[in-house]
Amino acid sequence: MLIRFLFLSLIFPIVLPAQTTPLMIEGKSPSFYINHTVGTKENYYSIGRMYNISPSMNIAPFNGLNMSDGLKIGQLIM
Repeated sequence: MLIRFLFLSLIFPIVLPAQTTPLMIEGKSPSFYINHTVGTKENYYSIGRMYNISPSMNIAPFNGLNMSDGLKIGQLIM
């Protein structure tokens, strides 16, 4: 029981803070959007899963990007 408590108390602080920045919805109705800065190991598909949207139908066209070009770390997309 004590080992389980210690294990959980050490793991939770590492796992819980998944998102460090608040989500800020921008734009005017009906064209709302969220700015996202591309991080390490992120691509169109991982970002699409994060926001539950289609990368080929939402992310790339909205930003005027070609999916075959890929994304750069630090790139701002909407």
